[in-house]
Amino acid sequence: MSRVGNAAITVPGGVEIKVQDKAILVKGPLGEMKSPLPEGVEL
Repeated sequence: MSRVGNAAITVPGGVEIKVQDKAILVKGPLGEMKSPLPEGVEL
């Protein structure tokens, strides 16, 4: 795996991240976003 794939992701305060049903849900003060996770992606 590349070095970029091993880097930690900084999550700002007030932002909530959930993984549900092969998708990632991000909620924060500016709204929310849901994105599907491709096969083979591990969190």
